[in-house]
Amino acid sequence: MIARIHSFLDGNGRTARAISTLILTKRGCDTKKFFALEEYYNEDRQAYYSALADADAKRGELTGWLEYFLFGIAVEISRVENKVKKLSSDRSMKEKYGQIGLSSRQIKAVGYLKENGQITNKEYQKIRNVSASTAKRDLQNMVDKNVLKQIGEK
Repeated sequence: MIARIHSFLDGNGRTARAISTLILTKRGCDTKKFFALEEYYNEDRQAYYSALADADAKRGELTGWLEYFLFGIAVEISRVENKVKKLSSDRSMKEKYGQIGLSSRQIKAVGYLKENGQITNKEYQKIRNVSASTAKRDLQNMVDKNVLKQIGEK
């Protein structure tokens, strides 16, 4: 482990992470196209240093480090998967609702509706940064197109 050897005065961790990325890429797993493990490491620096210290203390026993490293890959893959699902959902939502003539403002409101189950005039004003009259007009247009069901007063 390069980070363990401390070959340089500074940058041992960065060098080790760059080499691990290079090895993954050479073995056909080019993660740089999708994610960077640095994000995972930076989220909990204490866990990162703890995993390194554990490997150092056990003098070459890398099981703990490998578990940490592979869990990081799994976490990042899961994040990529969630982003892809969201983008796919956004695209299909845009295709579906774009066909019935909703504005991009209204399509984003449908996304909010999917996440929260409902949307009020005040919420629409806030998330879309529009006036009360614009919110009322947009929401009424969505009700008229059977995208929304109005509950309560007009």
